[in-house]
Formats: sequence, C-alpha cells, structure tokens
Amino acid sequence: MAITVDPEPVWDQPNDVPEKWIETVDENVASKLPAGSQVKGIVPCGASYWTRTAEIFTEQADGTQKSFFLKARHIGTST
Repeated sequence: MAITVDPEPVWDQPNDVPEKWIETVDENVASKLPAGSQVKGIVPCGASYWTRTAEIFTEQADGTQKSFFLKARHIGTST
C-alpha cells in the first residue's frame, strides 16, 4: 500500500506558543533528565497545532549520546 501525503496544509494558522519556550532547556526540565546528563543542545523538532516541540541532545554520564523530546504548551496571556 502506498502512502500519500496531502500537499496542502491542514492547519494554516500560526502556532501561538512562543518559540522562546524551546530555545533553552529550563532547569525544571533538566532536573527530570537521568542523573549525570549534560545538555548539549536543543532544536525545534516536528510539528504540532497547539504546542512547540523540541529535541534535547544530551551526553550521559557514561559518555553515550541520548535524545529526549519536549512539548511546550502556552497557557495564559503573558509571553
């Protein structure tokens, strides 16, 4: 079975979640990563209608690389 992709976007509205929420890894998020994790970077990843999504790149205590994924949702009126 062939997979087809609709070339027309389903959602043509801007995402109202400010990008600033995925430009850095908040200390509260970092505290939930495995012990010894060092954050190496964060980049936008994927798409969502009501959240911003990001991939967090880390180096673990044993030197291995591991990614984590984050969804940030904006609640309220302040930006």
